Amino acid sequence: LNERMKQSLISLIKLGGFTLVGYVLCKLFQSKHETQKVKQPMTVVVATTSSVKYQAVLSVFNQVFSDNNISYNAYKVPSSINEQPIGYQETILGANNRLREAKQCAKDDGVAFDFVISVENGLIKLDNIENEETLWLDIGWVILEDKEGRSSFASSCGIPFPESAVQTAIEKGVATCTAGLVLAQKYPECDDKDPHHFLTAKTISRKEMLEQAIRACVGQLRFKSEN
Repeated sequence: LNERMKQSLISLIKLGGFTLVGYVLCKLFQSKHETQKVKQPMTVVVATTSSVKYQAVLSVFNQVFSDNNISYNAYKVPSSINEQPIGYQETILGANNRLREAKQCAKDDGVAFDFVISVENGLIKLDNIENEETLWLDIGWVILEDKEGRSSFASSCGIPFPESAVQTAIEKGVATCTAGLVLAQKYPECDDKDPHHFLTAKTISRKEMLEQAIRACVGQLRFKSEN
């Protein structure tokens, strides 16, 4: 208590205001003695150990579920597709494969999850877009499932990749070579795991793009659980 508050209490005591003094003291120390709200536990299984994807998941879940005590279980699971997926079908298949494998890993480890999430990026080919003969967009696809079996699906915005980088990856073999790797080999300042940051002049990162899709998935499941 500061000197002013001490003097006020002394004055109250001299006036015989013991009941009021007790009330004042109770209010002063209420914040110290009040029971803190217990955060409910939540377990999230992440179908990747990729730093970019994992950090995007953490960022969204820690913000949206700030009232929960969240534990994360990340598993390095195969997508069972090419290292550089091409087309919606292959990319989404990879995301589904990762989701299935992560659920199995969690089951084997005895982990009861509240959410399981999978992320997969892939190139989508668009022909005859304005003056471009061919446009290659890199898009991240997110699949989220809750413990009740409800699922949601969303994609990130697409960033055009240079056609030359895509063609080089195809020539080298998309089973092991990605367009991001080709760009990183050509431009030392480019991160092969986040060429999006380089291609947008460091305006937006792959992590930030994935966060939007992850948040959309979380919102869909919250809507489904409430309706």
